[in-house]
Amino acid sequence: MELAERAFFQRLVASRYMTRQEACAAYAELLCACKDPRGAARSAGDAAGATEGALEAVVNRLNAVLREYDLAVQSARDEDGTPYVGLCNLAADDGLAQLATQYTAHELALFRKILFEGLLNEATPFYADGIVPLIDCINLCHDLHMSSPMAPTEAEAAIKRLVRDGWLRLARQAGSSHRRGEPTLSVGVGIRACLEIPEVRSWRMQRAQDVQTSPVGEGTDP
Repeated sequence: MELAERAFFQRLVASRYMTRQEACAAYAELLCACKDPRGAARSAGDAAGATEGALEAVVNRLNAVLREYDLAVQSARDEDGTPYVGLCNLAADDGLAQLATQYTAHELALFRKILFEGLLNEATPFYADGIVPLIDCINLCHDLHMSSPMAPTEAEAAIKRLVRDGWLRLARQAGSSHRRGEPTLSVGVGIRACLEIPEVRSWRMQRAQDVQTSPVGEGTDP
């Protein structure tokens, strides 16, 4: 592994994920800083141009080493279509296992509820919409069946933390409030969940297939 590639990997370890544009810029910067002969270019502008085509090759070289340790640099797009790359753990049977070291049992249970009983549950309208109203997510704290209760304020704080860490995202849904036309906050999957949780990746693929196979005009008012 070349010096710039090792430095790029260290930056991924620190940030866990970044947009593809940020990844290209970071690698270009590191090529210049490390004066890596593989990069050839010596100016930031030239290096940036080189890494646009080279980033995929860099990721492939990193993955050839990382997979031995059950890690991989993977790609995904967020709900707005922005491409990201992130360092993902492939070892855990449960895609949520790594969260157990970062979150309390209540926070993890709430996240599971939002994910598996809300967003990924085909029996709910949230499965197709890809978002759950924030107030509904907060109220799930009453259904955790834990030895001690979780207060709504604690649930809201946990959701904000999950959003900050990239596991969830907040979105404004226009005209969905009980007040006519007033937008309301909703919760959707974050880019880190898209990158690291296999069930989320499968759900997104299924949703994309559903959209592609739906007849034109289906679900719209005449």
